[in-house]
Parts: sequence; structure tokens; C-alpha cells
Amino acid sequence: MMKSLFTTQQWETAKPADVVYDHFFYSEREPGKVLFVHGFIKTSKRVQLSNGRSSRKPCYRKAIWNGSGLCRIGSYHVREHKYDIPLRG
Repeated sequence: MMKSLFTTQQWETAKPADVVYDHFFYSEREPGKVLFVHGFIKTSKRVQLSNGRSSRKPCYRKAIWNGSGLCRIGSYHVREHKYDIPLRG
């Protein structure tokens, strides 16, 4: 069974504010449909300051979404449900 693929327009419409798309990879069988997407997620991480306090620093995490909008994070491709893109057919 073949999963349904979505267009770039549908991906851009469903994109959350904290997501940045870097590169779209398209299907050869279905022209104009996206197979998977590379991009980044804007997050913040806690860093220790020299005075012993902590502060939040903005950072970016590498992410890959498959054609259905399911997200994998980092170089080990750990599955992250909270960053899935809500695509609808």
C-alpha cells in the first residue's frame, strides 16, 4: 500500500512557527509531491552562567520529516512525536 504524498503548498500551510524547512526532496513517480524534508526546529536550551545562574539560549535542532509529516531529530534520527507536521489529505 502506497502512502499518500503531499505538495509543497500543503507542507508550507501546515508548518508550525518554530520550524524552518531547509530542503524538499520530491518523488519521481509523482511529480510535485514531497518524499521527505530536511530542516530545523527552533528551541531553547538551558546554559549555566559564570555566576551560578542559568539562562535560556535559543538553538536549532536538525530534523527530517518523511512524506507523512513524521519527525526524526538529530544525527541518530530519534523519533519525536511533538514535532510532527499535521498534514491532511
